[in-house]
Amino acid sequence: MVKCLVTKLKGSASNNELLKLGEIRFSFTAIDSPTKNNLSVNIKFKKDSKMFVDGNGYFTDSNLSANNGQEVQFEAGISKTIYVANKNCNISILGKYDIQTLSCTGKIAIPLEGLSFSPELSSLITYDSLCYGDISFVKNLTKLDYLDCHNNRKIYGDISAFAGHKTETVINFYDTNLSGNIESLNEMPNLREIHLHGTQVGGNIDNLAGLPELKVFRVFNTHVLEGNIASMAKFTKLETLDIGNNKVTGYVKTLCENMYQNGRISGSLRIGCGENTVRFDSTTDFPSSGIVTATFTRSGVTYEGLS
Repeated sequence: MVKCLVTKLKGSASNNELLKLGEIRFSFTAIDSPTKNNLSVNIKFKKDSKMFVDGNGYFTDSNLSANNGQEVQFEAGISKTIYVANKNCNISILGKYDIQTLSCTGKIAIPLEGLSFSPELSSLITYDSLCYGDISFVKNLTKLDYLDCHNNRKIYGDISAFAGHKTETVINFYDTNLSGNIESLNEMPNLREIHLHGTQVGGNIDNLAGLPELKVFRVFNTHVLEGNIASMAKFTKLETLDIGNNKVTGYVKTLCENMYQNGRISGSLRIGCGENTVRFDSTTDFPSSGIVTATFTRSGVTYEGLS
């Protein structure tokens, strides 16, 4: 007969290098020319939570003059901006499972992969920052709405991480190192803005579908995007279409006439196609200015910028 011994054990670990449950920890190195903008983080949690710093670090005020100690409390559901003194230290965010919004646009380098266990996260703003990591952290985050992480080459990975998502309204990762196929963003019913210019995202725009709210599509300078510009006529709410420096072909006039036939009778569409194989129509090159604006009315379409 096999026997099993069951015991009840209580214990604790005094090793401060071990991460606490729900903790994101990262180092901060003092910077030149500190300002309140590059030493701040704004966070909102679903439940009460805390942040800590260690060593010589401490939290301060917007003037970067006060010593407010090494611990900050957060009340559930209330967005709060904290300022970190310009001292070498480790920074700990507790309650990563309950983070709802996070904004860090300065010199505090948060490892974004730690947010893969933040199912409540809806808004992430890290543009012009030192935050870093693989975009795969978004894969299982089903409440994401607003993401603005542009101008940061330390963010990389395949946009297939967004495949199957339904909640995003803005995806802004221009001038990052994202790659993959643009079709990964199909069937996102709330998505209004796509900003992926200066990335390595490719694919064929002819195959885009299921984006009924799309208003802004900026994908210039990827150099690998293909397709016919006229295929974008199915997105009748488009207001900005920047698609230059790619492998896209076709005629802008056909795009706009098809959009009109699809029911577009108001508003305007700004089209940017600099250094591209796109033409205005079969007999007219796209203007050297790189911009044409189409205006839609019940009687048809008019154009500005051709001369």
